[in-house]
Amino acid sequence: MRPPNAAFWAAPVLAGLLLGLARMTAATAAGKQANRATAAAGSAMKGGVPRTAWGAPDLNGIWTGSTLTPLERPRELAGKDHLTEDEAVSIEQRARSNQVDRPPQPGDPGTYNQIWFDPASRVLADRRTSLVVDPPDGRIPFTPEGLREQQRSRARYGKGPYASSLDLDTGERCITDGLPIYFTGYNNNYQIFQTREHVAILHELFRETRIIPLDGRPHAGIPQWLGDSRGYWEGATLVVESIRFADKKDQEWADAWRASRSTTHLVERFTRVDGERIDYQFTWEDRTIFSKPWTAAFPLTNNQASRGVTVGRLYEYACHEGNYALPNILAGARAQERAPAGTTGPRQGSSFLRHVGHARVLIRSTISSSRGPNSFQQAGLSGAKIRRSGIAGDPKRGADQYEESDCFRLEPGPRRSGWDRSISAGEERPAQGGSRRP
Repeated sequence: MRPPNAAFWAAPVLAGLLLGLARMTAATAAGKQANRATAAAGSAMKGGVPRTAWGAPDLNGIWTGSTLTPLERPRELAGKDHLTEDEAVSIEQRARSNQVDRPPQPGDPGTYNQIWFDPASRVLADRRTSLVVDPPDGRIPFTPEGLREQQRSRARYGKGPYASSLDLDTGERCITDGLPIYFTGYNNNYQIFQTREHVAILHELFRETRIIPLDGRPHAGIPQWLGDSRGYWEGATLVVESIRFADKKDQEWADAWRASRSTTHLVERFTRVDGERIDYQFTWEDRTIFSKPWTAAFPLTNNQASRGVTVGRLYEYACHEGNYALPNILAGARAQERAPAGTTGPRQGSSFLRHVGHARVLIRSTISSSRGPNSFQQAGLSGAKIRRSGIAGDPKRGADQYEESDCFRLEPGPRRSGWDRSISAGEERPAQGGSRRP
């Protein structure tokens, strides 16, 4: 059946766009008003820090940590703790210039247009080259086996096998991407609710809510995907310790380092600094994947505009309701199995499977992971070209022929910004030269 012509779609599409813009405008105004109301809710200010009616530092509000600064320090910046001012300005300018829509190449189904993304536009104010502050080299201290797990989780995107729904990662299945507080290309807000006895943290992505008792009760005995959390005040800092994670390491995860493991011990620290900022820090300990505990730190802000992201309230992330990719990817895999003898059929990880996938998963499979420690979004690569070896016409290989260590590749191009890297290998190198658009 032929698709309807442009005239058929024009009127309803235009009406939908106008309605959507009106709703976004109203929501932005409502979000600004809500944040102002939250800021005014504190009963007192002590040393510039908002306080609750009972005197605790006030953590209530909508917060984001979005930044172009990558979790891990790029290898080409080894030994360099901070960017120069000019380097930071250059990365931010490239990131902003990349936030435009461009048509996909022929045969490429494309992905979201820019209205659906909400990437960061700023590096950290102190211009650090990584969010990791310990070890001093700014790198996650993986064990050899842990590094292999992380590389595997990156390398399998778009390739399958897809024998069942369990072959998609936990985020693609709309469950979770795991702790800690972190950010991706969209839905990066966290809302904190606070009482004397509890703190609740609502993550806009996946609509996850963590309810954290502060009353000194012992940890519960039931393992959970996000662990069992208990909080206490250490001076002006809220310390949250999480243990008893459900053992889900055998599930597929977008990033192996965030997988739920029974051996994980996570400590988070929230320190309200002033009217717009919480200093957030987490320390992750798990000897099954890391050689030693490691710590990352970055500020959260309720001033979304200061990070160059969308201003406003949280939105519903209706993941399950729109996850057409899961049945479609499985259908594509079954079609491959039914391909006549002597033909290859649609290869797993090929453009066929990407054509039938839902837009959210198209981003994840076509662009590998936009969420991990070497995230192209965090590193300022929101527009860089990412290809599978062969699919983009690699002269060294035929179509859909890959090397495991070279499954996904970022290439510099008109949309690049920040660092160029091989995602699956976790290696970075300065972006150079030009390339075709994605």
